[in-house]
Parts: sequence; structure tokens; C-alpha cells
Amino acid sequence: MLDAESIIIGGFLPSPVIAMLIERLEPLAVSVGARRDRQVPRVMAGLAGQDTAALGAAALPIFDELNPTSVCC
Repeated sequence: MLDAESIIIGGFLPSPVIAMLIERLEPLAVSVGARRDRQVPRVMAGLAGQDTAALGAAALPIFDELNPTSVCC
């Protein structure tokens, strides 16, 4: 089960296209993320422009090192 606080959409697409994609996702399907006390939208545009995907990928090695369930060699 994935319980991400928010899904970030970004990258090389122009901002108006990303905004249109996010707008067309509505109404989102019911999921564990559909809580009344949400502080941020379930899907939102990345603020890092074209670097959004690279920043997300760069976090994976850090997550792997800090994840207590990670299995080493």
C-alpha cells in the first residue's frame, strides 16, 4: 500500500500542460489519501521545474540508506 501525502507532477512539460493534466485528473478516485484533514492537495505541480524528476530520483539512495527494512547485500 502506498500512502503518499502528495503526488508531484513535473518535468519537461510546459507549466500549462502540467496544470491541465492535474485539472483533468479530477475527480480523483477514492483512496487512503482521501482524508478530510489533508493539508496539501493529493496531486500538485512540482515547483522545481525541469529538475523535479531528478530531485525525486536523487532522494532514492538516501531513502535506501535510512530505511530500516532495507536489506544489505
